[in-house]
Amino acid sequence: MTGDPAARGLGPTTAVVALAGVRVAYGGRTAVDIERLEVRAGELLAVIGPNGAGKSTLLRVLGLLERPAAGSIAFRGRTVAPGERLDARRQMASVFQDPLLVDATVFDNVALGLRFRGLSRGEIAPRVRNWMRRFGIEHLATRRSRTLSGGEAQRTALARALVLQPALLLLDEPFSALDQPTREALIADLGSILRHDRITTVLVTHDRGEALTLGDRVATMMDGRIVQVDAASRRILLRTESGTVRIECTIDGKDRTIDALEEQIRRAQLTDVLALSGLPSDPCP
Repeated sequence: MTGDPAARGLGPTTAVVALAGVRVAYGGRTAVDIERLEVRAGELLAVIGPNGAGKSTLLRVLGLLERPAAGSIAFRGRTVAPGERLDARRQMASVFQDPLLVDATVFDNVALGLRFRGLSRGEIAPRVRNWMRRFGIEHLATRRSRTLSGGEAQRTALARALVLQPALLLLDEPFSALDQPTREALIADLGSILRHDRITTVLVTHDRGEALTLGDRVATMMDGRIVQVDAASRRILLRTESGTVRIECTIDGKDRTIDALEEQIRRAQLTDVLALSGLPSDPCP
């Protein structure tokens, strides 16, 4: 079974997870304030923004690891009640910047979640071998995790997540600790797998290239708010410098830049900011 939404009874435009009126605050400071966000079945939504924008907090909310102070979360078409959070989390998988492997072989690391779920050895072995093969680590099956390179460890972590056949995959800066050649190879391999299997995925990254390469859509966050969601081929990136937000728009590989005041971005949606600044409401015609 793959991440194909049709195989899971979901239509191609169905939201696997949806947030409505979600707010998270720490010590009186708003970390996340999302009026509406949907992650569609089979898509990869890349979330990008500066440090402190709330990206990782948003990912924890989507993964039901953090309870918002307000708002609702729907998973696979149903609002998640407090008593249903654990069951929903078991249908998700996460991969972080740190692979978080146990001191065991690659095979045992990839098999870990399946063993926790009580599958038999006969069920576990072929699934583990399949995902080791797909990530190019089958030859490392008997290697201890502490002997792996950074790229090998992250491939092991991804295989461990995907062997669970999750309805939702959550990726929190999974490539940021890798050197460039290793990173590029893993992005290519992971992108091929996610597109082929249509695994619903949310990727949090600060890297524009990762977002554009992997994302079907890209959401831009600033100060806890989603200020823009657009197709990856036609998107806006915000960079803050000395109170001014530089809006970098990429369309078909060509860049355009315009500037707006940071305070305006905080008060309004991006289209309103552009209008207030006397700029076209769509900077990427």
